Amino acid sequence: MTRDLLRIVSVIAMPLMVAASGLPPIDAESISLDSLLNITITSAAKHEQTSEEAPASVTIITREDIHVFDWKTLSEALATACGIDVGTDLFDDYVGARGFTNAGDPYNPRILLLLNGIPLRESAFAQSWPNASMIGDIQGDVERIEILRGPGSSLYGTGAMLAIVNVITSSPDGPEETTASVSGGDHGFAASHARLRRTAGSLSFTLYGSAMRTDGHSFTFHEYGQAGYEDVEVRNLNWKRTYVARGQLKYKGLKAHLYVGSSQNGYPTAQYGTVFDHRDSKQRATNWGIDLITERSIQRNVLIYGRLGFQQFDYHAVFPYSEPDLLNFDSAVDRKVSAELRGSTKLHSTNQLIAGMELVRHVEAKNYGWYDQSPETYEFSEPFTDAGYFVHDEQRLPGNMVATVGLRYSMPTGDTGMLTPRGALVWGGTAGTTVKLMYGEAYRAPSVYERLYEFPEEAVANPELDPELARIAELTLLKRLTEGLYASLSGYRFQYEDMIITGIDEGSGYHQYQNLSNAYSHGIEAEVRLRSAGRVQAYASYAYQDARGGDDDERLPHSPYHVGKAGVSVPFASKLRAACDTRLESSRLTLLGTKTAPFWLHNVALIADDVLEGVALTLSVRNVFETSYTLPGSYDNLTPVTEVDMPAIQQPGRTTSLTISVTI
Repeated sequence: MTRDLLRIVSVIAMPLMVAASGLPPIDAESISLDSLLNITITSAAKHEQTSEEAPASVTIITREDIHVFDWKTLSEALATACGIDVGTDLFDDYVGARGFTNAGDPYNPRILLLLNGIPLRESAFAQSWPNASMIGDIQGDVERIEILRGPGSSLYGTGAMLAIVNVITSSPDGPEETTASVSGGDHGFAASHARLRRTAGSLSFTLYGSAMRTDGHSFTFHEYGQAGYEDVEVRNLNWKRTYVARGQLKYKGLKAHLYVGSSQNGYPTAQYGTVFDHRDSKQRATNWGIDLITERSIQRNVLIYGRLGFQQFDYHAVFPYSEPDLLNFDSAVDRKVSAELRGSTKLHSTNQLIAGMELVRHVEAKNYGWYDQSPETYEFSEPFTDAGYFVHDEQRLPGNMVATVGLRYSMPTGDTGMLTPRGALVWGGTAGTTVKLMYGEAYRAPSVYERLYEFPEEAVANPELDPELARIAELTLLKRLTEGLYASLSGYRFQYEDMIITGIDEGSGYHQYQNLSNAYSHGIEAEVRLRSAGRVQAYASYAYQDARGGDDDERLPHSPYHVGKAGVSVPFASKLRAACDTRLESSRLTLLGTKTAPFWLHNVALIADDVLEGVALTLSVRNVFETSYTLPGSYDNLTPVTEVDMPAIQQPGRTTSLTISVTI
């Protein structure tokens, strides 16, 4: 543990020492620290406020951050945020927060992902995070990423338990612009994107499209060698293809958001007991939708917001089995119509009141499948309506203090009522100090899959499954240390009840989703950010998190005690900039009780802006030292579900890419 702490201290110190080197400024467009802290966000209260004012623990990743560190995907950017855990089990990416990372869970139902404030979440599996790949190349049109750690159900309902991630893309407002880029690299990596923003009279719009592909890395699974396999190297099964198109249109007081995304990938780990190293091991997820939004002032100080949307999610996977030699085709679909109506007003000069309702009708929510050489089929579906009513009030008090209270009443399955409260006191003191005291509750309704999945001699349904519950108390201190240097410190206590996990039905002896576990997490998060216009940009963070659960109060799997993250971007010539970001973690516990080794990852980027007018070049190397490391797997990687036990999953090695970007 001492060695881990020393490494983390060195990680945190690195960007601060570089920042103090006094490098000369360059003529580059940059965002100052004051501008960063004064960026208005909308995720915390459904109205504009700065990150200092927001009743939440907030991290903002800006468009400039994405550029100077050359983060290409949402997962790469979020992996740098304090308290957020991002990884892969080579079947899907996953994300967790504050010690709660459900090992290998492909559905990731406890983090709510928003695109311009609109939830990207389906109900068949209750999954949110696989839609992250459908954001596409984030360098194309992502303006900022708002990360709110903690519960958000008082405004957003089900699923907003551990954190909310809101991806804000380019607005139709702004100068006319055309941007495009192409990238290439090793392991068959290739990517491209293009964005167009135009104005014609009262109509303004932005259109965006991107494509990314990779053949992936090769992996050697020695566990299969111990089971008698001669060739245990899997090649070209870690491939991935992502295609995204979206647009925003604005005409007077009406806005339209349109998006479609498709993500396909192979999986090399033979999960769910499938045939090892089989070419048909693959899955595809597609999501598309349209939302119409209007905002109008109907009286003095009264603003009405209305949204009407449609969204469809489709999932298809192929699982090859050998006994008998057949393919299992597993599919899911969720079609929903959603509407939100809310109003905001100032009852007086020191008060802001927001009240509204949200209605989501899941017209079709089902999981179904079949086998190519067997008459066996399965299908379970349950259309339902999710309704919620919420109120949020902010009152300014003497002494530069703001009190926030919120409450939402939700009926996530049409017949079960849930009350989720929220409260906060935010004090903006002198000398650039802000103190936040916060409490909130959240819930997650079980998915259609968790409630209704059954299969002969394997699993039984549990239609009486209860929602998961969470409560969190947090104290956060923000401090502007010097010009351009800002720090934050948070302490929290997270209590989890009725966690939904796989258990055994007493009557049949088969698998069943059950409310089996209570858990808790407490920890400390510290972060320092340096931002000087045209000069050095740096960040460093440390998170201590102790997550435990079960009857014996045991440490939760997949949860490291210590995580250090840091990054620095340095100009060293008139148009050149070098960047390095790094991540250091202590060991994690696997489901078999073994431990993964600590690891330290480094990513570097070299950026040349305006090599020609409007042309930029970026050379990026991820995992530059080819660090070999593993992360815990899930029950789907263990016997008897699979042929061999793989408690820890290898992670990808080094990847190099070169990007050419053009802006007109």
